[in-house]
Amino acid sequence: MKIGLFVGIVLVILAGSTALLILMINTPKSTVLPVIFTIYVVGEVVAIMFLAFHMLWRPIAGQYPPQAHGEDAITRKMQSFSLGIVNMGMSINATADSAHLHLEPVAWLRFFGASRMSIPWTDLKPHGRGGRSARLGTTGPVLQGPKWCMELVQASEPDEDDTPQG
Repeated sequence: MKIGLFVGIVLVILAGSTALLILMINTPKSTVLPVIFTIYVVGEVVAIMFLAFHMLWRPIAGQYPPQAHGEDAITRKMQSFSLGIVNMGMSINATADSAHLHLEPVAWLRFFGASRMSIPWTDLKPHGRGGRSARLGTTGPVLQGPKWCMELVQASEPDEDDTPQG
């Protein structure tokens, strides 16, 4: 539901810049419209980022509050992740320990509303064949990330031979 609302708001914002562009083209002698258009376009980028993080990223991050890193943690900076339709290329510091995948957006994305989260390995289910994605729970969004990290999702899944027989 939130994705549909987000897409609808983005379309309205983009319709505004399209209308301004058409007005600017049809009024070639105007010196004010190009300034207004430029300000609007910069503002729409900021607004779309703010909306994406507040409507799509933060509700999920709220379900997975940050946790302390374990002693066995491995950290790699500037990794690329996407969560649902929110793509954060080379802007996540990822830490993996035995219990959680810790995602920490870089500072400038936290300014727009991206927040830290620690996802338990037990909540990530392998998704697809490439080994680079996992679904949060059974019906949640898909998290895509670097192979070094997402391979740990497969490692946390019990093998069929390890499941108790009853």
